Amino acid sequence: MPERGETIRKYARDTVTNFRQHGLTSHLYEVGNEIDYGICGVFPGKKAKRNPDDLKDRLWADEASLILACEAGVKAADPEAKFLLHLALWWDADFCIAFFEFMKQHQVQIDDAGLSYFPSSNIGGSLALAQFSEVVSRLGDAIGRPIIIPETGYPSSSDFGGQFANWRNEVPGYPLTPEGRRRWLTDFVRFCASHQKIAGIFYWSPEWYGEGMWKAFALFDVEGNARPAWQAFHEK
Repeated sequence: MPERGETIRKYARDTVTNFRQHGLTSHLYEVGNEIDYGICGVFPGKKAKRNPDDLKDRLWADEASLILACEAGVKAADPEAKFLLHLALWWDADFCIAFFEFMKQHQVQIDDAGLSYFPSSNIGGSLALAQFSEVVSRLGDAIGRPIIIPETGYPSSSDFGGQFANWRNEVPGYPLTPEGRRRWLTDFVRFCASHQKIAGIFYWSPEWYGEGMWKAFALFDVEGNARPAWQAFHEK
């Protein structure tokens, strides 16, 4: 583990050095992506998943050491660096609180906590905005950090396959149509802007507009033209 951590530290330092040399002005870095169950080749057995007590023993301590190594490398190149850790279990407040509290106890720097949110996936239940708001509020109160939504999306039709073929569950009131998606995204952006715990939102892969598995979620069509949902970012 120490050797892997040193490799990560050097890679992070060199990568951020390159970024700074090419004019990067942001100081916020996301370490990993949806790292509930590990990072950089460190993962638990299947039985440990979704069980914080098992993950603390079998995974999170090693994961924390790798995140710390990454943060050290980033800060060697950018002393003003801030860090975002990003989880996928947006429906499970207890799990998310346990993860972030564990990382804080192990001296991991967490400036923002990230949660994905894909309601049409129906993973963990539909989790309408009222329930998601409760998760966000509980997490923010428990760990004392702002929440960022690094990934979200909603489909404009049910005509797609591939890896996300099951992500076609309509949120009540928001049909899987271009107009339904526009209204969903408009309401979600407004929800995030008004929520005291949410500091930012990012729509995942808005430019993945080809005929592949994300075509119904993209904010641009196959010719690169903006779809109606793009208006959500301009409406008050």
